[in-house]
Amino acid sequence: MQVCIRAIGTIGLLTIATAGQVSAQTPAQRPRGRFRIGLNAGAQPSTISFAASATRPVYLENSVVDTAYRAGKGPLFDGNAGVRILGGFGVGIAVSWFSKKDDAAIHAAIPHPFFFNAARSIDGMAGGLRRDELVTHLQAVYSIRPTPRIDVALTAGPSFFRVTQAFVYDVSYGETYPYDTATLTSAVSKRVSGHKTGFNAGADVGLRFSRNIGVGGLVRFSKAEMQFVLPNGVTSAKSDAGGIHAAGGLRLYF
Repeated sequence: MQVCIRAIGTIGLLTIATAGQVSAQTPAQRPRGRFRIGLNAGAQPSTISFAASATRPVYLENSVVDTAYRAGKGPLFDGNAGVRILGGFGVGIAVSWFSKKDDAAIHAAIPHPFFFNAARSIDGMAGGLRRDELVTHLQAVYSIRPTPRIDVALTAGPSFFRVTQAFVYDVSYGETYPYDTATLTSAVSKRVSGHKTGFNAGADVGLRFSRNIGVGGLVRFSKAEMQFVLPNGVTSAKSDAGGIHAAGGLRLYF
């Protein structure tokens, strides 16, 4: 997040420094074209950690499965469009998609078949738990053109998150007489979706090759606090979503 804040702050200082120049620019120097489209590929370098717990009846008691999750760094794809309405002010919309598979650490307590309050501990890993974040960002946009070939767009607004996460809600295990121990054989998981409104703020810098075509890069920070209802969940699971987006790609101007 500090990287994002520094990048946005740097571009913000550039905006302030060039504000006086923008007002004195000739019409040919001001941003040309009302519409801007960006197609980007990049990464979401943020890491999110969270935990969840699930339970079910086993041998007249309840088993408890605690799982620690980690949504690590992964690829990001982004498409955005903006329209200038008055001067450098306008509105925009962006859609970003992040997907990653990560392992999760499991600690389970399995009741004993013969004795009460003698749960057996199981520890292991659940592999390949997939997380998808599909986010629509609505944006207020302020655009400047500090040089004839460079366009800068500062953006901020609400973000609408749809996050799907694979959660562990049970385990399969092996046990042999006298059943004092048990071993994890596999984790049972299910993908669960949640929706939440958050926010976004960022900056997009474009370099024009011609009047209508260029390349550019963006840095964006977005965040929402998700809540998921799990199968066999003791409580609903909570997780942050979003983070830093760093991406670049094609720019089109009309």
